[in-house]
Amino acid sequence: MLEIEQAFTADFIAQGFGLPIAHENSGFEPVAGTPYVELTMFPNDETGASLAHRNETDGFFQFVLRYPENGGAITAKTMRETMLAAYPVARILTYGGQKVHITGQHGMRGINEGGWFRLTCAVFYRAFTPR
Repeated sequence: MLEIEQAFTADFIAQGFGLPIAHENSGFEPVAGTPYVELTMFPNDETGASLAHRNETDGFFQFVLRYPENGGAITAKTMRETMLAAYPVARILTYGGQKVHITGQHGMRGINEGGWFRLTCAVFYRAFTPR
């Protein structure tokens, strides 16, 4: 299932959104006043999709946009829409031969948190993995 995460991460970087990325376990330190994005993968269990050859899994890829608090919401929401537009339903990502099918997306409302305006988004997926 690591290839699924790599498919999303590699594609997200290739999109060139122009924001620093806080990857898991990267020791990222945000710079005050500079927007950034956090990436996290939430896979579900694998289940048998055929008797002998492959499993099925799903889950979601989450990105959290953080913009400085009290800077207005339009810039952050515009970036959210740009990022979500890169992952439309039915798009297929591929990494190392692993295909990942986008099945949905959701952009949650923004909240103020610890000096940041936070927008959380999820891109839902489905994939078939070899056994």
